Parts: sequence; C-alpha cells; structure tokens
Amino acid sequence: MKKISRFIFGAAIGGFIGSAIVILLTPESGSETRAAISARLENLVTQIKTSVDEKREELLKEFESYKNSSV
Repeated sequence: MKKISRFIFGAAIGGFIGSAIVILLTPESGSETRAAISARLENLVTQIKTSVDEKREELLKEFESYKNSSV
C-alpha cells in the first residue's frame, strides 16, 4: 500500500510540474490560457460529479440488493 501511495503522490507532483511548464511555455496570452484552464477545470468537475453520482446510485442498488437478500 505504501508503494501505491508513493506512486500516486509522485504522479500527481509530476503532473503539476508538467502543467506548470506547459502553462509557462504556451504561446497564448494570459487571459486565453486562464479561460482554457477554467473551462477544463469546469469540465473535470462536471465529470467527477457525474461519476460520483453514478457510483453512488450503483452502490445504493447493490446495498438494497444485499439488504433484501438477507431478509
């Protein structure tokens, strides 16, 4: 478990560093870059919310199934 958490931490740090380098070297203006980042973040948040809602529904159905089968 320790190796997995180290890998995830390293991957996240690498992603942040890579993102910072790309932002610094991009040919777009600052306002265009901020708008693009904002749009991507909004899309990511929407995708995460959708995934969480879908998983919640799936787990609730599974819970109900187990609850009904044990009665």
